[in-house]
Amino acid sequence: MSKEEQDVEQASEPDEPVWLTPEEEEELSAAVEEIRRGNFVDGQVLLEELRSHLPPSREQIEGYTVIYRQAEDVILAEVPDIPGCFSDGSTVEEARERVRDAILNFLEDQKESGES
Repeated sequence: MSKEEQDVEQASEPDEPVWLTPEEEEELSAAVEEIRRGNFVDGQVLLEELRSHLPPSREQIEGYTVIYRQAEDVILAEVPDIPGCFSDGSTVEEARERVRDAILNFLEDQKESGES
């Protein structure tokens, strides 16, 4: 199996399911109700509060685990196995693209310095 096929296989493996507590379920219901009423700002505030309690999501890129976290107005992407390797984006897709570039730059630097 090629490295790319391994990356795809690893990335497609689901994370552990996230179970909401009764309090979190109430927060989610309240947020959805606010959005249904047209109170998008209030609904977004409630969703942000709920999101801050949920574990970050993960995926494999170029053989490295990438952890995504929601910050105030950006998605943060961090690669724990590469010190100082992180990026962000206004969407998950943008953060994914940027962190992939950061990983590829790291790998290129490793290759050029003879460390790989």
